[in-house]
Amino acid sequence: MKRIPPRRWAIALMSFAAMPLAWAALRPAMGAVANQQLLKFGAQLIAHAPVEAQARKLVINGQKVTAVTQTQGKRLEQLLAEKASACAQDVFVSERVGAEAFAMCLRVHPDVALWPTLLAAVDLAPQGSRVVKHIAYTYFVARPSGVAVIDVFANDVNPFAFVTPPDDAKHVAADDVAALPRPQGARLGFSLLEEGQPYGFTVFTHGELDPARNLADLQQRLRARGFTVKAAATEGIATSDGQRLWMSRDDLWGVLTTFEDAQGTVTAFAVSAGDAPAAAQRGDTK
Repeated sequence: MKRIPPRRWAIALMSFAAMPLAWAALRPAMGAVANQQLLKFGAQLIAHAPVEAQARKLVINGQKVTAVTQTQGKRLEQLLAEKASACAQDVFVSERVGAEAFAMCLRVHPDVALWPTLLAAVDLAPQGSRVVKHIAYTYFVARPSGVAVIDVFANDVNPFAFVTPPDDAKHVAADDVAALPRPQGARLGFSLLEEGQPYGFTVFTHGELDPARNLADLQQRLRARGFTVKAAATEGIATSDGQRLWMSRDDLWGVLTTFEDAQGTVTAFAVSAGDAPAAAQRGDTK
């Protein structure tokens, strides 16, 4: 059964494209601190990712990221040596602390100095500068069953993929879930999809309808697309005018949440696949 990646895993992956900038900033003065952060990043990823020996190709605000989890029968030091050998022509950093270790390989675009470019690239954020040609990160943890490994890698990395777009930009450079309608007048502000799958998590901002009208409009348009919709509890929504509903169609199901903030109405779609929870199966709301 396919499903959207666990939310905490997705949050951890959101920092992946910015990793080279953070490491470059910390490394010269606080190398140990930088390495500790890279270890924590891997521990967070593997804590919420099933070790399933298959690749998951995610697209986060247009940045393609591949994550592969597996269990290896080799010794930890042997796996680290293999990573170092494979990265001999690039920038390589690794560290081992007890049963845990990480390895990171960075390849910048040709004729580009690593430190000045990474640290100065913040000034190029509106243009979405892609200074890193390839990044590969691996986290290892030794367990009784073998060494659990998670590999995360991406090409032509945009360190600013997860920065809010400038005010004059209508949308982030990404797609939304194809089956769903877009809120009227809204901008796509965040998108997490799995390549080739019909589900994902998207957030729209700057909507022109208030939450109640926005919900009514989206209900009508979802029904026109064959969805069953049902009102859902609003616990946890930050504002009192927040609205939420369940939606389901065939093997797709999800939750729509809408509320108002200083920049207009926000709408979040979280869509999964497989068997829907009982609350989403109790019929259409009127």
